[in-house]
Amino acid sequence: SIRTIRTLTAVRVFAGPTTSEKIVIMATVCIVVCSLLALAAGAPTQDGSSMIKRAKPFPTYPEQFEVHTVESDPEHGVVLKQTLIWDISARRSRMIADGTLVGGHLEEIRRCDIEPMGWSVQFGGPAGTQPSEWKCVNMSVNPAPDYCQWSNFWDIPSNATYTGTDKVNGVLADKWVYWSGGDEFAFWGTATSPLKTAKTDAAVPGQVEWAIDFVDFVPGPPVLEKFQPTAGVQCPPAGRRGPSGRPSVTRKGRILGVVNN
Repeated sequence: SIRTIRTLTAVRVFAGPTTSEKIVIMATVCIVVCSLLALAAGAPTQDGSSMIKRAKPFPTYPEQFEVHTVESDPEHGVVLKQTLIWDISARRSRMIADGTLVGGHLEEIRRCDIEPMGWSVQFGGPAGTQPSEWKCVNMSVNPAPDYCQWSNFWDIPSNATYTGTDKVNGVLADKWVYWSGGDEFAFWGTATSPLKTAKTDAAVPGQVEWAIDFVDFVPGPPVLEKFQPTAGVQCPPAGRRGPSGRPSVTRKGRILGVVNN
C-alpha cells in the first residue's frame, strides 16, 4: 500500500541508504548536473537543434566586407544574384545585381571618400547587353560625414528572438526570428559569417515569401579597385543630388540596412 511504501522510505532515510541506493543517487545527481551544464551552454543535440532556446546576442559582423547573395522565392525560383562590396569606415560601397528583380543588370557605386565632392552612379541594362549600351545616372554627393551616411548593414531589430540552431547549406547556424510591419523574418548565421535571411510569414495574404543566401562572406576592407565602375560604361557629367533615405535594391536592404543618400 501507499502507507507501507511511505513507512519503508522513512525508515531507510533514518537508517541511511543502502549501497545500491547510493549508486542510484550518485548517478541521478550526475545526470541532473550534466544536463544543467549542457542547457546553460546551449549544447546542440544530434539533430542540430539546441537543447534550450536561451537568449543569445546577435553576432557582430564587420561593416567592411564583400559577399555574394542569391535571392529566391517559391513562386519564381532564383530572382536575383548580387555582389555587395561594403566599407562604411572608408565611406564607400558598391552593389552589383543580376536577375529578373532588376530587369537584367544593375550596379550602384557610392563614393563619399573623395574631396571636395563625392559621387554616386547607377547604371545597367537588360540581360545580355554590353556595358557600352547601359544607361547611367551620375550624381554629385556632398561628402561631409553629417550629410553622406550609411546605416549599419548588419542591424537586426531589437525584438529578435534567438530560437536555437538549424542546418543551413550544411552548416550548423544560429537562428533569430523577428517581426517587422506585421511580417515574420528569420536570420541564420555563425559567430563569424552570415548565412541566410528570409521572410517566413507574410501579414498580407498573397504576398510572396522569399529567402536570401549569403555566400563567400569575406570580412575586412575591400581593395579600392573594387569600387571602380565597370569598364566600358559611358556616364554623363554629374548632376546634383539631394538627401534621401532610400532602401537598397534588394528586399534584404529593407530588412538589415538603409542607404542614406
